[in-house]
Amino acid sequence: MRRLLALRLTEAIVVLIGVLTITFFIARLRGDPAQLLAGPDATVADLAVLRKSLGLDRPLPDQYAAFVANAVRGQMGDSLRYRTPALPLVLERLPATALLALGAFVISVGVGVPLGIIAATRRNSVWDHTSMSLALLGQTVPAFWLGSLLILLFPLHLGLFYTSGFGTLGHLVLPAVTLGMFHTARLARLTRGGMLDVLSQDYVRTAKAKGVRAPAVVRRHALRNSLLPLISILGLEVGTLMGGSVVTETIFAWPGIGRLAVESVFARDYPVVQSVVLVASTVFVLTHLGVDLLYGLADPRIRYE
Repeated sequence: MRRLLALRLTEAIVVLIGVLTITFFIARLRGDPAQLLAGPDATVADLAVLRKSLGLDRPLPDQYAAFVANAVRGQMGDSLRYRTPALPLVLERLPATALLALGAFVISVGVGVPLGIIAATRRNSVWDHTSMSLALLGQTVPAFWLGSLLILLFPLHLGLFYTSGFGTLGHLVLPAVTLGMFHTARLARLTRGGMLDVLSQDYVRTAKAKGVRAPAVVRRHALRNSLLPLISILGLEVGTLMGGSVVTETIFAWPGIGRLAVESVFARDYPVVQSVVLVASTVFVLTHLGVDLLYGLADPRIRYE
């Protein structure tokens, strides 16, 4: 276990360094942020002074070296737009994104997994075809279209929930449904596939032949033995929900890191973009590490050497 943990942590550090390096250079393809900050009436001298104050007048390799040195100390620089340290600014928005991801995760698991189990246990029935049709629809509907439709239907026509904002359950429902719809559909399809594979095993048929009731067979044998691939997917879902809420947060004006990332990209606010990527990547990597450790609990046959 210790060797696995050390190996995974080393891999995580390498991944984070690679992600931050790629983000550093790609972010600078957006252009010069000094032109946005100085405004259209700025002179060449004004731009030169501003670039020097921001450290943008130095060669790109020097900027990267300074960025790495600061990142090692946990300092991602100051936001060019807000004039405050970038990493604390992102961490302030993290709870809002975590709440939205948690709401979407609960919807995904609470709806997707039971839907997949019902479809598998009633294979080729009306339940199966209906469930998989809904799952296919859920995976093809774009988040921006679904979010706009929900806003049009519930707050504007029915007077239910809110179109934007943060703080109450009424603010959370529509963004969570929008973000969780795709993942609900994917979980339903994957759960069905895993359950069908397990239900075809000999030990399941033996349990049925011994007279074990169908709900007990599903609960004690099929579901438990199909958990391993499901755990992998759930781990991916958590990381994806945390880092993939950009569209949803923008539609519902949700004050999370996704919306902050969009605003920072358009403002060419390099430090904030890099901080968002760092936080989202860290959550994703730690989630995968947790999934690896949970494997042994879900399946006692797995041993770490």
